[in-house]
Amino acid sequence: MASIQDILRDAQVREEEEKLAVQRRAEDEERARLDGIRREQEAAEARLRAEEDERQRKSHEEQRRQAELVALQEATITKAKMEAEAQARLAEIAKQQEHERNLAIVKNDAGKKRITAIAGGIGVVALLIAVGGGIMVKKANDDKVRIEREVTELRGQADKAEADAKRLRAERDNTKDPEKIAELERKLKKAEEDAKAAAAKLSDRGAKPGVGGGAPAGGGGGGGVPAGGGGGGPKPGPKCPPGDPMCG
Repeated sequence: MASIQDILRDAQVREEEEKLAVQRRAEDEERARLDGIRREQEAAEARLRAEEDERQRKSHEEQRRQAELVALQEATITKAKMEAEAQARLAEIAKQQEHERNLAIVKNDAGKKRITAIAGGIGVVALLIAVGGGIMVKKANDDKVRIEREVTELRGQADKAEADAKRLRAERDNTKDPEKIAELERKLKKAEEDAKAAAAKLSDRGAKPGVGGGAPAGGGGGGGVPAGGGGGGPKPGPKCPPGDPMCG
């Protein structure tokens, strides 16, 4: 009887242990399943945050680029307008001087040939000034188009270098292999140097450097006057010799 009771007791103990083992395995599997779900949710949230950050960065970058192009166009148009006004003022001064010379010549010589020659001279001067003004306006427009194209190309280079630097930083931060980290550091340094070089070229052309992973710390300068921009008043007229009654 004692032996049968011992056997039953041992069987009952083994049964309880097996139930506990099954329960523990089920709990471990449930915890593993929940941990997997939690990790997937965290990864999905991280991806969504990264995509939203990238979308906002691109939106801000596009707004900044458009603002720079508008400012560049306005500066170029303003310069062309000021130069045209300066040419018009010079033409008016030249016309007034020629008129005063004509009055002096008429007083001393009433010959029609002389008057006709002077009138022709006035027409030539006005034509030359008008042609010069048109050439300067065309040159300003050509400079504006060229600068816009260069700024767009350099901005694309800066954006690519910034994106490469951001990607390399993410890869470096997510790896534990020393050799791979060293290789990523070298590539990251090259990408940052490319971004700085593009930002420096943009600064030379009067545009603001890019802000982002590969840009110089602090975003760099960008306060210069856009290329082709800047004003400029009328050039001073020719100096007259003292006592010349023919010079205005």
